[in-house]
Amino acid sequence: MNRTVLIVDERASVLAGLCTAFARAGYAPRAVQSFRDASAMLEFVAAGAIVATMELGSCNGLNMVLRSGTVPPVTKIVVMGPASASVEEEARALGASAYLRLPVDAESAVDTVRALLAPAAAAPVRPAPSPMRDLPIFLER
Repeated sequence: MNRTVLIVDERASVLAGLCTAFARAGYAPRAVQSFRDASAMLEFVAAGAIVATMELGSCNGLNMVLRSGTVPPVTKIVVMGPASASVEEEARALGASAYLRLPVDAESAVDTVRALLAPAAAAPVRPAPSPMRDLPIFLER
């Protein structure tokens, strides 16, 4: 599992809080304050997840959703935005893995990413049918 999380927010205090929380949880946070910087970083850093706010100057979190789809191996993107059903619906329609309504505490963001990056529970493995199962059984008396 890729534990690198790209955090995109133009507010330095939010970046600092999220970076601290993700680092404490064992992730490798990378922080930038603009869409442009995030796009450039994605060219060089493989991120397992992106956490982006809706407010990114001339761009927004929805632009990050679209951008992340062009750069594998980003697997999950979390958008933090206003409590608006239409914005949330648009984010999900564009491919956001999760939408967190502002205000968001750092632990909620970490918990969301942890759940998204957790390996899927393995389906129970059924034993292969025995090639002997259809053979007649002969009992000696």
